Amino acid sequence: MRALKTLIKLTLWLSLLSIITVGILVPGTWMYTASNLQNQIESENDVEIHLRQSIESERQSVQIGRPASARESVKWEKPDFSRLPKHLIAFYITATGCPDYFRSPREEGWPWMKRLGASLQNRILDGDGACELIFARNLARRLNMKTELQVAVAADRVHRFLAKDQLVAFDLHSMWFDHGVIGVETASDVVMQKPLTQLNLAELAEL
Repeated sequence: MRALKTLIKLTLWLSLLSIITVGILVPGTWMYTASNLQNQIESENDVEIHLRQSIESERQSVQIGRPASARESVKWEKPDFSRLPKHLIAFYITATGCPDYFRSPREEGWPWMKRLGASLQNRILDGDGACELIFARNLARRLNMKTELQVAVAADRVHRFLAKDQLVAFDLHSMWFDHGVIGVETASDVVMQKPLTQLNLAELAEL
């Protein structure tokens, strides 16, 4: 009987410890990480500004080594979903694994938090919310997040401020193809030797 009571007490203590860990330590660690991110993300504007600084700095590093007459603009325009060819978007979301991305509702609340938690354990949960997380994590890494926890926290903030179409647009417009070649529009000019809007289906698929 005494052994049973001891076992019950131990179980209760372990349950209490789990509640404290999940209810206090995890949120505390999350909030501490969020307040110490290298680039603070409090709005859509912050996402845009930090990406622009990083991308224009990278482009500038390439242009410095060129003669003045051969230098190109390093300016990074705000991502615009309407500028992207529809077939390119279809190719991209299908290749990412979410062909019904725009036909499904935006993931919020507990399903989204559960997905974030799974990502910290290197698990990808099924559903179109997976692509929302993939796009948000891509952007988090381009915002100079280093650890997996920083990437998860930043991805959550990016997802909070960008709509589903913006996640795709920001991702494609900040994608790194080569040193100084950033974004699908620039990649089209450099790699395909023509503007993105002039690419045919085969060329869009190749890009």
